[in-house]
Amino acid sequence: MNLLIQQRADIVLWQETHFRHNHIPALPTNKYSQWYHATHSSASRGVSVAISTSIPFQLTKSYTDPEGRLLILQVMIFNLKLTVANLYAPNTHQILWLLRSLKTIKEYTEGMLIVGGDLNISSDATTQGTSKIPRKQLIRLMMSLAELRLIDVWRTLHPTDNDFTFFSHVHNSYSLIAFLFLSDSYISTVKKADIGNLVISDHSNYDVTFYPMPPA
Repeated sequence: MNLLIQQRADIVLWQETHFRHNHIPALPTNKYSQWYHATHSSASRGVSVAISTSIPFQLTKSYTDPEGRLLILQVMIFNLKLTVANLYAPNTHQILWLLRSLKTIKEYTEGMLIVGGDLNISSDATTQGTSKIPRKQLIRLMMSLAELRLIDVWRTLHPTDNDFTFFSHVHNSYSLIAFLFLSDSYISTVKKADIGNLVISDHSNYDVTFYPMPPA
């Protein structure tokens, strides 16, 4: 929480929260007034979205995955319709799960769409084909992303850079598996996209800064 406050994050997408059904801890801060969670009964998985108290925020619709892997919020911020989807893909059969999830996200999408989270495969696989996932599955995923007109923000702003968001202690390797996709028509609203350091866990934070939104 201290890290989020220091970074002045307005909308936070968390994965692997490990909160259990009906056992969500009280988070000690008044900086984030709105919390939304998708949890699992075994305290595995879990995704959450936190909204800063400084954001004039109105929830209009939501979807909560009972498996604790997908959370979709349809909101109004100022006069902007925004759909935020936070996901945590499984370690196996990621593409099939992502295809199902993107279909659900499409049903809830209104206005500007942001899809972020842990892909559990290299996000570069969606743009550069550098993955062990079968090519046919990758093509299906790219087609689904294109249907929603989604683009990888960090890769779009850093087309030739190499970076990572995850360190595997088991394999002693680094990979880029966190991501944030955005509706392509809104890419001009992005000021910058950065990947942070490994501060708290074996995952780095993925930060996207938008230009200030004018009030209604």
